[in-house]
Amino acid sequence: MSIQNEPKKETQGGFTMTDIVRTASLIEMSSKLQTASYCLKKLSAGAPPSEREKKDLKWTANLLVQIDWQTKPSGKLGDEVGMAVQAATTRPTFYESLLKVRPRFKSVGINSGEEVIVFLKQLYSTLSAGGSKSKLSEEKKILASEFLEVLSHSIISELNNNGLPRDNDSVILGTIS
Repeated sequence: MSIQNEPKKETQGGFTMTDIVRTASLIEMSSKLQTASYCLKKLSAGAPPSEREKKDLKWTANLLVQIDWQTKPSGKLGDEVGMAVQAATTRPTFYESLLKVRPRFKSVGINSGEEVIVFLKQLYSTLSAGGSKSKLSEEKKILASEFLEVLSHSIISELNNNGLPRDNDSVILGTIS
């Protein structure tokens, strides 16, 4: 699960520090995306987010803007230390998650690539404002919530190596006939 092609250095339990840091990063991203997803559902029902939830919404906005280079929101979002690495490693998962919710686009009036960009800009704006001043309709808040939930689940599945076998050494005893 190493990020770089570096020789494995054993630590307690057979994990490197790189593995531990990557795991912590994935858990943090997934948790904050899940909180943002929940908050968008709350907002669609007219309930305001808590102060902690507002912080997670803003953090999520910063992450998503660094992941999605094509959609430039208006205004400047803050920079988070180390978020560039998280964004770079998450970019493929972001677009995969967007494709997973794509069938729902038409049901909320998103029919073209340009409208997807408008939707994402509105999402980033809503998140960066901590949930206030949203330009998203209630239906689009729910779609945005679904998107962040799919993204959160996809990120956390990386801890399981995406269900693929790990590259551990194996010894096979016996004969092949």
